[in-house]
Amino acid sequence: MTNYMKLIIIISALFLAAWGDDFPEDPITIIVPAAVGGVSDTIAKNIAAEASQLLGVEVTVKNIPGVSNAAGLNRAFREDPDGYTLVLAPTEVVTLPLMGRVEWKTNDFTPIAGVIHMPAALMVRKDSSLDNISAIVAKSETPDGINIGSSSMSGVWYQAATAFTDSVKAKLTLKQFSDSLKIYNALTTGAVDAIIAGYTTQLPDNVKVLCIMSDTEILDVPRCKDYGVNISAGTWWMLMAPPETQEELDPEEIAVLYDTFSEVLTSGRFQTFLVSNGLVPELIRPHRLGDFLNKQASFFTPLLKENYLLD
Repeated sequence: MTNYMKLIIIISALFLAAWGDDFPEDPITIIVPAAVGGVSDTIAKNIAAEASQLLGVEVTVKNIPGVSNAAGLNRAFREDPDGYTLVLAPTEVVTLPLMGRVEWKTNDFTPIAGVIHMPAALMVRKDSSLDNISAIVAKSETPDGINIGSSSMSGVWYQAATAFTDSVKAKLTLKQFSDSLKIYNALTTGAVDAIIAGYTTQLPDNVKVLCIMSDTEILDVPRCKDYGVNISAGTWWMLMAPPETQEELDPEEIAVLYDTFSEVLTSGRFQTFLVSNGLVPELIRPHRLGDFLNKQASFFTPLLKENYLLD
């Protein structure tokens, strides 16, 4: 644990001691814009379990899936800004408003703590002759070309695949699939030559990772940048609160939320859980979370334009 993380924990304890009698007094709900059993749900339940112990009140998870994560985010947008409802906001909190598919903007929400990253990964079958990026590019130049499976065009993995295609300057044919199960099935059945989707340690037996699109090393998995493709792309999650929460709560109450959930994110048990599942924790101070969101918007905007998803 770094000295910075130790400092966060000490400060957190001081704030909780000073303000814990006043806030929170009631249970806190974390909205998850995804179904039970998925990565988002698992992350949120682990956060809730540790936060419950720190705060002394129950922290529960409410799953509201649907409409490419918009349903849960829309619900969070309409909740009271009292500090008792949060949302584990995924990358779509940035991409949905860029595409004009929701009534709110990213900066309407109040950032609380984060971020947790899941890098995109380039994957092939273990028996494939495509055992490196050069082989992928070489096959793209043959008459048969190469098919890369990914998410639907508006999804994060399709945007990551677009960024990868632009970076290697190859003509890769991107095939769309509606969910991760179908993406992996397309690869294992030979319907596509490779896939670009979220990195996970729970891969099918006959699938291997060529590289991950991450600046951070994970479990000795090769990074695409190690092969000259300097790209960092993927999905992520950030704890956020409904609009006007920062205006409605006292600064000390906001500090209790930030310090508590930052302590969760930096705890040894939670970080072990993240790394063992191929996830990357990144603690960002509150005043820097807005900068992170702006950088993400700058990253996704040209990709969404390239795919004709915004003007």
